[in-house]
Amino acid sequence: MKLCFLYFVLWSCTVLAVQPVKLTKVQMLEDFEFLQKTINDYAVFIPLVEKRMGISVRDHLKALQQEITSETTPEEFAVLVRHGLNILYDGHSNFCGKDALKWNVTSTYNYLKEVSNAELGDTLYADYYASVVADRIYQKNKSNIFFKYADGKYYVTSPFTVNGISIKSGEEVTAVNGTPIDTFVNNLFPKLYYTGWDPIHKKLYSDMLLTSLPPAGYETCIFTIGDKKIPIDTRTQIPGVEKIKYGLPRTPLVTLLENDILYIRMPMMMSYGWYVNQIKEIYHPKIKKVIFDIRLNGGGDDNVWKKILSHLLKTPFQYTYRVEMNHRENLKNAIANFGEIEIQGNKMTVSRDRTILPDSNSVGFDGHIYILQGRYTYSAASAFISAAKQNKEKFTIIGEPGAMISGYTFPGIVFVLPHSKIVYKIAFSTDVTGGTTDPYMDQPDILITENIDDYLDRFFTHNPQEISYLQERDKCIKYVKGLQ
Repeated sequence: MKLCFLYFVLWSCTVLAVQPVKLTKVQMLEDFEFLQKTINDYAVFIPLVEKRMGISVRDHLKALQQEITSETTPEEFAVLVRHGLNILYDGHSNFCGKDALKWNVTSTYNYLKEVSNAELGDTLYADYYASVVADRIYQKNKSNIFFKYADGKYYVTSPFTVNGISIKSGEEVTAVNGTPIDTFVNNLFPKLYYTGWDPIHKKLYSDMLLTSLPPAGYETCIFTIGDKKIPIDTRTQIPGVEKIKYGLPRTPLVTLLENDILYIRMPMMMSYGWYVNQIKEIYHPKIKKVIFDIRLNGGGDDNVWKKILSHLLKTPFQYTYRVEMNHRENLKNAIANFGEIEIQGNKMTVSRDRTILPDSNSVGFDGHIYILQGRYTYSAASAFISAAKQNKEKFTIIGEPGAMISGYTFPGIVFVLPHSKIVYKIAFSTDVTGGTTDPYMDQPDILITENIDDYLDRFFTHNPQEISYLQERDKCIKYVKGLQ
């Protein structure tokens, strides 16, 4: 009992130790202006975001800033800052935890730390503020109902009954509180999380709408589903709702499909040695096609796909990376070793020609390579696609357009707000190899999208983790198999 009491006291003291002091309105306004300055100084991709989504980043930031009052708590201010980062709609711009901050300050490999204002002592509140946002998202929502966005619309995934009214899976959700659902989502941006941009239908969407609503202040809403109006309280679960049977395949896999297709599933850009060993174990000279499945790959290490290709290809593979950023001397010095720097006005680009040479023990594949791209293929995975797009004779990109601006980019720069000590990252670069034809670096060569029937089949009827699913039902793989 004494030991438990001592543990409770120590835990309580630890929690109290990281509670931030109350901020004045002036301090919060100064912090928010610092956030705006780092965005303006470094986020070179803002014009692309604004053009793609039809928004004004400046106006959204101004609206958030006006919500700051003398009654705003540090936690509420942290959420406003996170909403400010949401506007950038960038996977590299977010809050930083303590471990990431420590690496940023101490690592000899971090070439961007001289641009950052972070210090080791800033770790005090890093995890606390990062958890504030996560807690608001996950602790408030208890709903077991899910809506799926597909083909420009929202659908119910599992049948359920509310107030004696039955809803079928696959029924369309058209409105929230009487407002058309697309308008409702637009009105809540950037206070919604898990949002994406649909380049086909040219609109913002949320893949986890019900999860994202409570933090935005919408705990109970009336949804128009089909011709019925259904109240849903996100704080409670509805009994009898069918759970998803099958999960998405998030484990690495190297296998043969019909003996002449080498299939490589990469959920993350990590552990290249494992892939190389697996490839060499099952590869044979009669393989005609290779598929890299990176539909769920959110990034990792660029060297992974480069080293895999060096052990796979028969001939050298050449590509160029050309990355644009705002011209700032500290940034120029930081990335000086990455290539030739060209300055034009307030912009600068760093570029370098790269050649991946076949390893002496390469399996010597000389056929065509197909890369499967998903909505959330990003970072190091989209760098792979950027390189592949430069050699159409060797590579074909198949799948859905990216939900974010993609391509070959650098990681974000870590900054700390001066008063609140909130730690965050700002992305600062954009891939310009696509030119005017593919400015967002998001377009596949062959467009294959998923409709609601595909989704329901994949999660409730057929297990996508099984080889038979890949062989017989996966639309992208069926396309590759049909090619001569």
